[in-house]
Amino acid sequence: MHRQKCKINSIDNCINYLRASFKRDYDPDSPNSKEVQLNCDTVGHKDSLSYTSSSKPHLVILGGEEFLHLDLLDAIFTEFKRLNLFYGFENPWPISLASNGTLFLKKEVLTFIEKWKNMIHISFSIDGSSKTHNIHRKYIDGRGSWEDAIAGYKLVRDIIGPQHCGCVSTYTQETKDYYSEGVIELLKQGFHWVNARFTDITPWPDETTDEVYHMFDPIIDYIIDNKIWNNVLVHQLDLRNAFSADIRYSPHCVSGYYPTLGINGKLYGCHRSATMDNSSSFAHLDGENIVFDNVDFFNHLSELWKERPQKCFHCSAGAHCYTCCAMILERGLSVSEYYETYPVCGWVKGTFKARMTFKDRIAQAETPQDE
Repeated sequence: MHRQKCKINSIDNCINYLRASFKRDYDPDSPNSKEVQLNCDTVGHKDSLSYTSSSKPHLVILGGEEFLHLDLLDAIFTEFKRLNLFYGFENPWPISLASNGTLFLKKEVLTFIEKWKNMIHISFSIDGSSKTHNIHRKYIDGRGSWEDAIAGYKLVRDIIGPQHCGCVSTYTQETKDYYSEGVIELLKQGFHWVNARFTDITPWPDETTDEVYHMFDPIIDYIIDNKIWNNVLVHQLDLRNAFSADIRYSPHCVSGYYPTLGINGKLYGCHRSATMDNSSSFAHLDGENIVFDNVDFFNHLSELWKERPQKCFHCSAGAHCYTCCAMILERGLSVSEYYETYPVCGWVKGTFKARMTFKDRIAQAETPQDE
């Protein structure tokens, strides 16, 4: 197996971007966009946990495996803390990072966690039970990594607390039959927040709605039977998602809601667009300033949502569709071609239906029973 060394951002670029972002967001004459995102390595997945309702800045560092670069992380944490204090935020939101969990078995990594324990939220990449996780997440010698990932998670959990540990699982057509089993296993391992998703190339046409809906039956049963609905959150069953703002009539995040620093000093609309071979940036760093140099592309991204198929605008669950512009651009397809090739209607409608069932089950469980 050939391993390619990842490129990473320089410390200077990261520090300059933090300073530029704080200046943009908190100087009186700058737009008040509160969320800052930094892409540390070349590839990564956005942590779904969001603090955008707060007036405090929120930093998301994405990899790769960020904990391979402790010197870079330490410089970022130090500057982020300094900037928060300078702009009047005495208790910064934790910095969000992602990890596969195995590096936490190393003493130097745990020492870093201990040093910054009051400023860290970690999203663990663990794909359910060992049965599914070990299919794709292996060491170079072929061994599965599930046991080490869980051991690393528990070491970190004891330092930063379970409320600052989440889990993002990725499933495929090959592993979808073990979806509910995997989510329940992670809840048993002590995770309070789980986002169990499928790869974006997994098709979910309309006719799969009931299949998706029933995938959540065992998960709902487990949560209700164990009376833990106030203590855990499965992202796909998050009732806030069922009644959130309708996103069908607005731009996707790729159009700049999560401005992301790429490894080349350029800014992209999100972490995914920063890592695509065929993507374009819309701004670049000039010292401690952000310079917009591709406004036409930025505006193009902002308008792509209007090209969705008409049925999407009339779908009762369409407000929760997760198809994003970055996926469309990455595949090199038109908007209509993408929706035709990679439909997600069944997943969106099935999970929406599961949330409604979950809501009803909670109401029933909380209703006093006649003796």
